[in-house]
Amino acid sequence: METLRHNGILVLRPDDEPKLSVYIRGEEVPLDKNQREMAVAWVKKLGTKYVEDPTFIENFMSDFSQALGHNPTLSADDIDFSPVVEYVESERERKDNLTKEEKKAAREARKTIREELKKKYGYAEVDGEKMELSTYQTEPSSIFMGRGEHPLRGRWKEGATEADITLNLDPEAPIPEGDWGEIVWKPDCLWIAKWTDELTGKNKYIWLHDSTPIKQEREEAKFDEALALEKRIDQVREHILKGLHSEDPKRREVAAACYLIDNLSLRVGDEKDADEADTVGATTLRAEHVTFKKDSIVFDFLGKDSVPWHKELKLDTDVYDVFKELYDNAVDRIESYKTRKGKKSKADPKKLAQIFPNIGSSHVNRFLSEVMENLSAKMFRTYHATVTFRDQIKDAKVKKKDPDFIKKEAVERANLEVARIMNHTKQEPKGWPKRDKRFKERVKKAEKRIQKAMKGVEDKEKRLKKRRKTERGRIRKKKKLIEKQKGVVERRWEKVKEYREKRDSAKETWDRAREEKRKIRESTRKSKRTKKERLEEAQEKIDRTREWWEKAKQRVTDAYERYEKSKAILEKRKKSLEETKQTADERIQRRKEIVQNAKERVKKAELAKQKIEVDWALTKASRVWNLNTSLKSYIHPKIVYKWCKKVDYDWRKVYSKALERKFDWVED
Repeated sequence: METLRHNGILVLRPDDEPKLSVYIRGEEVPLDKNQREMAVAWVKKLGTKYVEDPTFIENFMSDFSQALGHNPTLSADDIDFSPVVEYVESERERKDNLTKEEKKAAREARKTIREELKKKYGYAEVDGEKMELSTYQTEPSSIFMGRGEHPLRGRWKEGATEADITLNLDPEAPIPEGDWGEIVWKPDCLWIAKWTDELTGKNKYIWLHDSTPIKQEREEAKFDEALALEKRIDQVREHILKGLHSEDPKRREVAAACYLIDNLSLRVGDEKDADEADTVGATTLRAEHVTFKKDSIVFDFLGKDSVPWHKELKLDTDVYDVFKELYDNAVDRIESYKTRKGKKSKADPKKLAQIFPNIGSSHVNRFLSEVMENLSAKMFRTYHATVTFRDQIKDAKVKKKDPDFIKKEAVERANLEVARIMNHTKQEPKGWPKRDKRFKERVKKAEKRIQKAMKGVEDKEKRLKKRRKTERGRIRKKKKLIEKQKGVVERRWEKVKEYREKRDSAKETWDRAREEKRKIRESTRKSKRTKKERLEEAQEKIDRTREWWEKAKQRVTDAYERYEKSKAILEKRKKSLEETKQTADERIQRRKEIVQNAKERVKKAELAKQKIEVDWALTKASRVWNLNTSLKSYIHPKIVYKWCKKVDYDWRKVYSKALERKFDWVED
């Protein structure tokens, strides 16, 4: 950084509590501002498991007694906090009794204040560019909770004041208003402000936000360096094995610690403060933490944040012998110390019991950098987490067409395996039994929905079957009418032909009658009857046969009309049949679609049930594992991003909103 400018940070001060008192052994004692803050914090813990912890109680009472100026230390039974309890409960009741409008107004007021404070303190200017801070305020005074069996749990942790705080500003930057402890210029550091926690002695920092470019560059480099270890891992392991067989005892210690760091994904372990809980890592393991079996070692100890570690590691004989030798040496030191216990000794029994008493993180990192430049113990955890996640997610064999919950399951299963390897455990949530019960109820409801949907399919298929039967009946009836009409048409056609023959026959008869008359007229033959009589008789025959012919013609015309009419009826019935078939197809198709929709509802119901079961199984499996830690600090986000892109899954769904911002560089 060339320049760094900001407005300082917000130093939190206690709320203005009303005047309160406590009763010490029956005597009323008014409390000052600091004492009131401590008393209110204690009362808010009443009813929790913390106030049942003897160490927690003893530590708080020691600090509270000191604040009261009371010596010797008071016990919890010596102090009656009733006035404070009454105040805390009345405040809770007051807040609970606020109307919706009042609660909303209070929320809006708090939001406005937060926005104004963030605008003032939430950003820094780095090399002329505005950048967000991760937070912009100190921690308030509070009771120290710690994790696990922390020896300081229950102690009063005083919040920092301006005089405790060091600000990081460039030499030309204006100094923010306030009584700051110190102003320094650290261009290579990404912190804005720092102070020392008086209780734990730890440094506390205000950093640039994880989404700022300068932090993202360092974050990406960290992940890339760890992943680069994969290309050299065989060489590194060969270096470690070679060190295990070194004639130098100290080098064997370092190599053995590195072996554990690699194979168990352990932290180095020597970074904790002396007053922290008795937690250990690779270099601080003691004889009591290991148990030797025939061809393996069982490790059982408290890791960082008092998280229990219990793992078994199988070893080759030569490696096993190295660890056994180191263990035996530790046991010998313990026995030697016990024999000298009566004599004055400055030796630390825990240090004597360490399997690797002569080394620390600096030795480990120096040893590792011999084989790969800048290689440190920390990189192993990032390497193992990333490679494990990548291999697990690949084995899941997820496809693009799979539903999102299957893709989510694959990510969480892979992350769960990483959490197991890294030992990212957490306490089972208190509400798990209820949640487990809710999952069971949801599965039962989902099964009922499936049954209902399947019943719907059954009903719809019955209706489809009935519709097909109805339509077949209608078509069959139409076809019968057509066949019947065809018979009518054929019969009518036969009549037409019959009448045509009769017509033609009548015509021939008429023609013959006319021919006969012509012959009579032309004849000169003598006859009994006169020619006139014979002509009159012939004319009568002509008239009679003409009438027959005319009638025959009319019958042909009438028959043909009936035939044409029957044909028209036949065509009409054929058309009606086609229309009936088309209508039947449309009706059946609609029914088929209804059945298909019902089947889709079954599939959706089954998928919904599957999703609940997957969520249930994941929640159950991960209830004692912290999955967020791996995603935040150890799994390379580009591995996640590339896989998500491959299976068409939004990578943002893998991360919380905060981590999404932290890792938005993966899209570059």
